[in-house]
Amino acid sequence: MSLKTFKPYTKSTRGTVLVDKTGLWKGKPFKKLVQQKNAMK
Repeated sequence: MSLKTFKPYTKSTRGTVLVDKTGLWKGKPFKKLVQQKNAMK
């Protein structure tokens, strides 16, 4: 994850910083890493 900053060409882009989320996992969670929080009875 990195930060993307913009040059202030307009008033709206001045100080704008976005988070780049391209490296994050977009699939289903791994079953081995997931635990059930509370069991419904």
